[in-house]
This record gives sequence, structure tokens and C-alpha cells, in this order.
Amino acid sequence: MKELFRIAIDSVKEKESQVFCAEGHSVVVHKEEDVYYAFENSCPHKQMELHEGQIKNGVITCPWHRFRYDLQSGLSLTNKQSELKIYRIQAEAEQLVVYG
Repeated sequence: MKELFRIAIDSVKEKESQVFCAEGHSVVVHKEEDVYYAFENSCPHKQMELHEGQIKNGVITCPWHRFRYDLQSGLSLTNKQSELKIYRIQAEAEQLVVYG
């Protein structure tokens, strides 16, 4: 996989989501209980932005139509035919590296 971008590891605070744009990708980076997630900022259901969705226990709920997605697998818990794009994220020294 190709590296999309790097950010400082301390730039994403606990229970905080940030949107980063790189190479045509709009990616949300979120931290929950010291786990980092990176996922597409677009709900597959209606292509609405997800960055303001509620995240709890590794599941995001779309703020628009309440679709729910597992942030590890991308699978929808609401509609099995819908899948959220998940990006690989890895900590390296003091940085987070997102691959796509």
C-alpha cells in the first residue's frame, strides 16, 4: 500500500476526529482508548460526511441517517451490503502514517 500522509501522533487527541485530505482522499483520523482509526469521510449509504459521527466502542454512527460501521473491518452493522473504506494506520516513532 502507498503512504498517503503522516501526522504527529500527539495531534489527534482522545475521542477526537480530524479530517485530512491527501491525493484525492478525504480521511478521518480518530483516537479512542489509545486506538487510532482511519476511514473515508463519506458514508457509503448516501455519501454524506462522517467526521461528525458518534464513535463508541470502535463503531461509528453516521450523523445523517444513523447507519453504523465497524471501524476495524468497515462492515456495516445496519446494512450488510454497505461497507466503509478503512485505511491502514500505523504508529512510527512520533508519527501516524496512513496508507491507502
